[in-house]
Formats: sequence, C-alpha cells, structure tokens
Amino acid sequence: MNNKSPFEDAPVIFSYTRAQAIEDGVLVDLSAWAKETGFKFPVACTSSVWHGYIVPPQGTESLGQSERGRAHDLLWMVRRFTA
Repeated sequence: MNNKSPFEDAPVIFSYTRAQAIEDGVLVDLSAWAKETGFKFPVACTSSVWHGYIVPPQGTESLGQSERGRAHDLLWMVRRFTA
C-alpha cells in the first residue's frame, strides 16, 4: 500500500495563509475571545459573518448590543453545540 500523497511532489501554484486573510480583512480573528469561551484552537470568522451578525445594527448600542457581546454569544453557542 502506497501512503504517498498524490500532491507531495506537485508545485505550489498559489498559497494564501490565515494570517494573510486576516491582514487583508477577509477573516476576522476571534481567537482571544474564543479562548475565553473554552476553545483550544485559533478561531476566525469571515468578514461577511462579522459584518452581518457580530457588528450590531445601527441604533442598538443603546440597547446593550456590542461586537464583544454578540461575538461572545455566537462563540458560546458554537462551543456548546460542538463540544
């Protein structure tokens, strides 16, 4: 049995790292907040998730909505349903 990957000797055509995606704004790093929620690995979300679900709708800040709070809620639910 040959355990060699068929891509082992293939040239890399394109590489885009997590760090580059965070720097470019494609991903938003949630690792520090995720660690507080019990995650043991780096966590990021797409900018679409960030702007669509975590950034509070305009005018809701006075109702107690914040990026930190909404991110915590999202991370808490993900952690509970994946643990």
